[in-house]
Amino acid sequence: MPKPTSFKTTNRVFGEQGANIDQIAACLMLSEDGKYSIVTKWKLSDEDLQIIEETGEIWLVAQGTKLPPLSILTKSPSEHGYRVIEQ
Repeated sequence: MPKPTSFKTTNRVFGEQGANIDQIAACLMLSEDGKYSIVTKWKLSDEDLQIIEETGEIWLVAQGTKLPPLSILTKSPSEHGYRVIEQ
């Protein structure tokens, strides 16, 4: 299962320290159209990579009953026109 990982522009952390969940490093960014986004980065295991290689598929689970706009990227969002909101 992919694990959340911090990255150069991390400026938020979700999840309580010591809680029974992984803390998730995140970055608040602003898209070219002026909408805020929370960006997270995930590290894939060798097993994950093998499964993706075999199937060409990944699954995304969003909790709740409404689906917010989502993106799955292979490069940093900054390469797609997003900029970091400095704190």
